Parts: sequence; C-alpha cells; structure tokens
Amino acid sequence: CNNIKVENNSLVDDTATKIDDDEKLLSSIITINNIVPLETNDSSLLGNISKIVKNDETYYIKAKGQPLMTFSETGKFNRTIGNLGMAPYEYLDITDFDIYDENVYILEYKRIQVYTISGDYVRTIPLSLNASGLKVVGANLLLFVLGDKHVLHLMDMTGEVEQSVLRWIIRDHDMEKFQQKKAVMQTLQSSILRPLLRPAHTRTLTSTHQELST
Repeated sequence: CNNIKVENNSLVDDTATKIDDDEKLLSSIITINNIVPLETNDSSLLGNISKIVKNDETYYIKAKGQPLMTFSETGKFNRTIGNLGMAPYEYLDITDFDIYDENVYILEYKRIQVYTISGDYVRTIPLSLNASGLKVVGANLLLFVLGDKHVLHLMDMTGEVEQSVLRWIIRDHDMEKFQQKKAVMQTLQSSILRPLLRPAHTRTLTSTHQELST
C-alpha cells in the first residue's frame, strides 16, 4: 500500500503493482481441522456454493440457483430461509445475506428480504441502489455498491441512505493493470472496513468511488 496517496479526499493508486503469481499448495496456507459432510436429499441439493456463515450452531449456505439453506453443526439439513419466487415474501436470487439479532437479511435486486432464523417472513426493505454486498451493523445496513459513484452506503432499517462512505480512484488505461490495482484497492478497502463491522462501531469514513478503465 506504499503507492497509495490521498488526493482531494480520495484514495488514489497511480502506479503499477506486482502480483505474486507463484503456485502454492492450499495445504501450505490453511489447516483443515474438521470436515462436515452435508446431508443430501431432494430438499437440500446444493450446487456452486459461494458463501457459508456459521451462526450459533447453524450453517447458512448460499448456493447458485437455490434458496438460502441451513444445516446443523453435524451437517443435517434443517430448513430453507424463504424460497425462490416472485411473491412479495420470496426472492428471485440471493446476491448476499447476513444474520443479526435472530433475523436473516437476504439481499437481492434493490431490496432486502428479512426472515426469522426459523425461516418466517418478517418484512421487505426497499432499496434505491443495486447493491452487491450486505452487512448489518447494529441498527444500520452497510451496502457495498459497484457501478455507483459511491462504494459504500450506510442505511437505516427503512432503506434510507444516512451516509456514503469511502472513495477511491484508479488511473490506468491498461485493463490488466487496472484489474491488478483494483484488487489491491479492494484489499485495502477490506482492511478499512473491519472496524466498521464491529458491533461497537458508529459511523466514520466518507467519500465516493470511480473506476476509470478507458
């Protein structure tokens, strides 16, 4: 991150970044302490898994083309949280999800569907933004948005924007270099966000985002 500087209240990376492309064995990075085989039946068939969250003694699993599924610590299928569909209490797809205070928040296109951890529908939170990431922070929603002038939006539980956070600009007309720099900035962004996601956090950081690829 030594090449990152501040210009006009923005984080700017204006230089090339070397990416480590050496092959590494996964076993050299992580240690597997336990493997949980998931129960497979007609109700719990999973495809491409993109996110797993463990909350208390339950695994919540997001898989492509499937409703959000829950499994016990031993891998036994419990239930789905909501269902895929077009009804007001359903969702067409899962962009992201989070669990907070006995509720499950499922992000889809321009809205969040809220359910209890038992799978019962609670309410819908309409959004004015098409977000790609979601984190519940106390009484607020933190949304990660691409394609908007702001990267992060802090919203209340009605879907109203309270604050827009973080701005970064990448200057490079070479798409490959642009993608490399973008990856570095996203790593930096994650390190900045960690304090934001702690329960005791209140609002800090402001700004906007632009991607200049041409």
